[in-house]
Amino acid sequence: MKKKRLLLMILPAIVVGALVFTLYNQSTGTTRIVAAKDTINAGTVIKEDMLTMMEVPNTAVPNGALTNKENVIGKSVLYTRSPGDIIFRDTLTDVEDPVLNEGEAFVAIELPNAISDMVSEGTQLTVIKHLLEMEISGTVDASVTFEEETAEASASVKAKADIKSVDNLPVYSIVQAEGEISTIKYAIVKTDLETAKKLVNITAGEHSVVITR
Repeated sequence: MKKKRLLLMILPAIVVGALVFTLYNQSTGTTRIVAAKDTINAGTVIKEDMLTMMEVPNTAVPNGALTNKENVIGKSVLYTRSPGDIIFRDTLTDVEDPVLNEGEAFVAIELPNAISDMVSEGTQLTVIKHLLEMEISGTVDASVTFEEETAEASASVKAKADIKSVDNLPVYSIVQAEGEISTIKYAIVKTDLETAKKLVNITAGEHSVVITR
């Protein structure tokens, strides 16, 4: 009987002690959450080496933060994440198989290092061909009058302008490839076949890539 009474007296103290310990641990301990190790562009399929774990106080764990890399790997982010940014559950999306309709094509555009981190899904790009001196000067027919020569030259310049640039291409996704020196980023654009042919013709030679929106 005495043992039972003693147990009844000690049990509340044990429960209170456990509660105090739990509350103390929650307020002073830390939780590891998933964050971006490097810049992850929108649409990029996330790999393990793109992620790191960040320790934050238990009382400061943001809602929606993830604690397991496995919940992130193989998905893509809706918005570009910079190094150190927390990966939130609602910013992830499953990677869908690309869909091409009849008469469409995907074209990969290598992104210059200067703008690669600023390009993400939905960004619009313009690809501009670098003209050679002979393409700019053209040829002149000495038998025509000045007015005819001017008109002919203008028509020639206009015809060439049709393939000098491809404007306002929306980026479908971003992919990365490991180069010999650094990682190379490509913007994948989806366009019609005729535009795709012009784009391939331009990117085969010297060209520039410009963000237009």
